Amino acid sequence: MAHRTSPAGRLVLAGAAVVVLLSVAAFFAYKWWTNEPTDPTFGRFEGEIVTKWVAPDREMQLMQDFAYIDPRGKRWLAPADSKIDGASIPAVFWSLIGGPFEGPYRAASVVHDAACVAKQERWEDVHRMFYEACRCSRLGEGKAQAMYWAVYKFGPHWPSGSAHEIVAFAAAAPPDEDMVREAEAYFAAHELSLDEIESVTPEDVKQFSQ
Repeated sequence: MAHRTSPAGRLVLAGAAVVVLLSVAAFFAYKWWTNEPTDPTFGRFEGEIVTKWVAPDREMQLMQDFAYIDPRGKRWLAPADSKIDGASIPAVFWSLIGGPFEGPYRAASVVHDAACVAKQERWEDVHRMFYEACRCSRLGEGKAQAMYWAVYKFGPHWPSGSAHEIVAFAAAAPPDEDMVREAEAYFAAHELSLDEIESVTPEDVKQFSQ
């Protein structure tokens, strides 16, 4: 004799099916939100960020490879065992979008830290990669531009251009909290190319807020 499910049983099964479908949809929505860029022209990330604390709240170590593929197809690798501490980004600017360990630009900061330690690429290219990786991480354009300006003006520089350039950057005064607020307002109000951002001076930013 065929077994017939009671109306109540069918209702329970239907409810369970809905729960399963919603769970599957939520999973794929989460993966899409966390792994896919806003615009495919900003590239993609490869792998997952798996870390362990080396120095509590100060330094992490990658447990496996993680990479960023930029819009031109170049692969920026942060290899396993890399030490990540966010030092490649001026710490005062962390307040703009959160710390490098948990903020929306975490993935960008990982590959940027690794590239700044390796110094195998021109520092200018490394910082531009950081901007594109920030946009790939869904960071808004205004804040991504402010962060790009921060690393370009106050971040690590190494001999890849002229000696004069390196000395000039080394002589730049470190940014303070006022500069962070002023930079956020400045770049929120302007639509600039990366070349134009690079030419913006701290004096430009301060004068805009006055």
